[in-house]
Amino acid sequence: MKRKVMQRKEKYEKARKLKDQLEKQEALNATANIRKKLGGLFKRQGTIQLMEANDNTELMRRLRSWKLAKKNDDDRKFEAKLAATEVDLDESETKIMILKLL
Repeated sequence: MKRKVMQRKEKYEKARKLKDQLEKQEALNATANIRKKLGGLFKRQGTIQLMEANDNTELMRRLRSWKLAKKNDDDRKFEAKLAATEVDLDESETKIMILKLL
């Protein structure tokens, strides 16, 4: 009687270990498949690759023009900030900068 109980317990433990192994393997395969499928969609992290067929849609034209306008505006603001900036260095800092440039 004890022998049968022990055999059942052993069978149960083997089945449970096998089930756990299969679940782990399935999880690893699923992760690999997801990475493989999403890898083509993302060129760099945080960058989505869009299909070239949609390049001339109204939305894409507006996005491109917005991006260029934003870049020009940022450049203009930076140039204005740069023009308003004054350099105030004392004698020792000036000497250090000259030595670094040499």
